[in-house]
Amino acid sequence: MSQGGKTGHRFNVIDVILLIAILAGIAGIVLRAGLNGTDPSKAESKARITILVESLLDESAGYLHEGDRFFFSGDNQLLGTVQSITQTPAEARVIDAEGKAVIVHYENRKDVRLILEISGLPTESGFLINGNNYLGVGSTYQIYSKYTEIQCTVLSLTLEE
Repeated sequence: MSQGGKTGHRFNVIDVILLIAILAGIAGIVLRAGLNGTDPSKAESKARITILVESLLDESAGYLHEGDRFFFSGDNQLLGTVQSITQTPAEARVIDAEGKAVIVHYENRKDVRLILEISGLPTESGFLINGNNYLGVGSTYQIYSKYTEIQCTVLSLTLEE
């Protein structure tokens, strides 16, 4: 026993640091869980994106199906689910011998447009999926499904109401 019969603990700097660390951890958990208010602009929303896959071999285009789920190749996070597929003959613009731009069609190749349903947070200039994958119109991504891996470009993004 200590002097005066007291067995209490003295509050010191280490205790203050530990208390601050615990409170910061709790605050971080609350903020990550989305419990930091009811701001509707921070609520997860559904959207549809149109992506373009250029000059895909005919055989590869056969591996794309409505209902397929696509994932980001970098971190394996879900991008979205295919709602519709449109295939057109692949084409490119080239300069001919006279210096004019002409459209050339490739045999055995398709340009494929996919519409995917996605879910995430809208931003001023795009869409944030899974908290770390930003989608913006004109951006290019490597994505994959159960059947194929493709490189695509985002053509449009529309929020659902």
